[in-house]
Amino acid sequence: MTGSRVENSLYRLCATTKNPTELNEESSTALYGVGNGSTKASLELWHRRFGHLNCQDILKINKSKAVYGLHLNDVKKPLICEGCIFGKLHRSKFPTGCGRAENIGDLIHSDVGGPLHVPTPEGHRFFVIFKDDNSSYTVAKLMKTKNEAGTHFMEFAEMMKTQTGRPIKILRTDQGTDILGGNFSEYKKRTGLIHQTTARYTPQQNSRSERTMRTVVEAVRSGLYTNDNSNQLPCNIRNEVRELWGEFLLAIVYIFNRTLTSHTEVTPFEKLFGKKPSVAHLRVLGCRAYAHVPDQLRKKLDPKGEACWMVGYGENQKAWRLWNPVERKIIVSRDVTFDETILIGDHPLTAVNDNSPLEPMQLLVEVLNQVSCLY
Repeated sequence: MTGSRVENSLYRLCATTKNPTELNEESSTALYGVGNGSTKASLELWHRRFGHLNCQDILKINKSKAVYGLHLNDVKKPLICEGCIFGKLHRSKFPTGCGRAENIGDLIHSDVGGPLHVPTPEGHRFFVIFKDDNSSYTVAKLMKTKNEAGTHFMEFAEMMKTQTGRPIKILRTDQGTDILGGNFSEYKKRTGLIHQTTARYTPQQNSRSERTMRTVVEAVRSGLYTNDNSNQLPCNIRNEVRELWGEFLLAIVYIFNRTLTSHTEVTPFEKLFGKKPSVAHLRVLGCRAYAHVPDQLRKKLDPKGEACWMVGYGENQKAWRLWNPVERKIIVSRDVTFDETILIGDHPLTAVNDNSPLEPMQLLVEVLNQVSCLY
């Protein structure tokens, strides 16, 4: 290298190289150095020079010699970089693979759903679920208002205590005040129940009830929109069908309690009650059902059956829950004939009796009544 004097204390340095790959540390320092001819700086300074690049990536670049001119005089990571705090701050990771509660009743997950835009025939727009962490046994209740959740929980807690002999220790919900209705606050003080709530806008801390809620609602939607009529689009389902979401929801939870979960080898029902459940009575939700009309409810020439839709199961009865769309009421019956090839999404509910095979008998009854009036 050579240099020539330009002015007092000012020299022009002439440094050349044939190939950039032949630059050694001394020559690169002379070419790119500033001030005292050294480019060494702290990791914190290089972090800022690299546009707030992750320090691990800077160390990786330095170790692999991927660039020239990167010299670190220390590898001490900056404790806090406000630029990164305000520009890159993200939520902390949520723990995964948490263990289950050791005993039934140790932890209950709960969440409230709604309001739904289509109310049930009884006027329900909300629902609440309670899920035992140990057994995965789930209970769902329909509600007209959110503040009914506290009352439903106290009923659920008494049922669990009676069936298992173990009181509920912890209830985990979101930060909503839905569960605080009724006498829930007094119940907590009296029983010593611990009510855990999630941090604000953090439903992930109540992930098990959130997943259960999603699974149940998706199954309900699948049942409501199932049809075998290729000429009818699922989106054409009328509100008369959608208003049965409450019955379908209770039925789905009933079914889930009789299926295996990912972490158990027995069903939630067996885990709670100590016996295997039967599924021989399960039928396709929303299928055509013909219920027997008891002798006490019909006259001599009245039809002995009525056309309905199967919408659920009796929780405490050996019977099915059927929806009569004409009278708009739920019928609970054990004497039912099913046609699982005709689904509730195939036809409008108001048309059930129009295509019913019982129509000729009804016509005959009307004719006989008219004839009798002539004499």
